[in-house]
Amino acid sequence: MEILLIKNMIKGNTHDNTINIKGIANKLGIEILITSHLSTDLAQVYVDENDKPVIQINENTDLETKYTLMVIAMADYILKPKKVSKTGIIYDMFFLDDIFSQRYHYRMLLATRLAFPEHVIEKLCNKVATIGENDINYMNFVQQSNYLSQFIRSCIDDSSALFLIKNTNDLPIQT
Repeated sequence: MEILLIKNMIKGNTHDNTINIKGIANKLGIEILITSHLSTDLAQVYVDENDKPVIQINENTDLETKYTLMVIAMADYILKPKKVSKTGIIYDMFFLDDIFSQRYHYRMLLATRLAFPEHVIEKLCNKVATIGENDINYMNFVQQSNYLSQFIRSCIDDSSALFLIKNTNDLPIQT
């Protein structure tokens, strides 16, 4: 996927201190389905028989888990399109337990960039977020966010989305 396309999608869907993740999914042609067909799995990303990327999320998950899995699945689709096309990727509760320890992996670095603007990540990494005109402390931001707290804590400063995507071209996991 072209680097500038991703960067422009993030920029074009950033409004104030939030990113419209559903807008990015639409631009990528990803269909997002909330379904009861996933029994014990929380989500999956795959390419259907019409070559359309699909993210399915278990209807029994809470809002924060849905949003977190949505951006992680989108990052996997962007970084590993061949794997998603061939076998798909499934996410379960054990995956969620391990999010923080994966914070330096390309998937999590890109997923946090899809979820939060760079200036918000910078402030989150300093444990204080200034949102708009109001000073909001880190814990209030975490409580009001649509994402899981362990995902928010996974934000790493100084790792722009453009840098991440440029450096994934040489990864062997893209096959």
